[in-house]
Amino acid sequence: MVGPIELPTVDCLWCERSLHHERDGGFVHADGGLYWQRCASECGWENAPLRTPTSCPRCGGRVVDDHAAVPVPDQLPKTRLLEVVRP
Repeated sequence: MVGPIELPTVDCLWCERSLHHERDGGFVHADGGLYWQRCASECGWENAPLRTPTSCPRCGGRVVDDHAAVPVPDQLPKTRLLEVVRP
């Protein structure tokens, strides 16, 4: 049996921040969140927390999703599909 493939840290296509691969869920931003979020007010808060806040942790304003974590395609390892050979 072949073990899991270790995927490198790659950059986000949209924000160029670092992404890492979660074993059960695909690529996420550094703090564990799939979606990069920002405050709709002018306080400047933005992050991708693992637990989605219901309001801005800095000013209490509304939080909106900015973008989802999408890896830069050229940074992903090139893999081959394994062929199943029947005897």
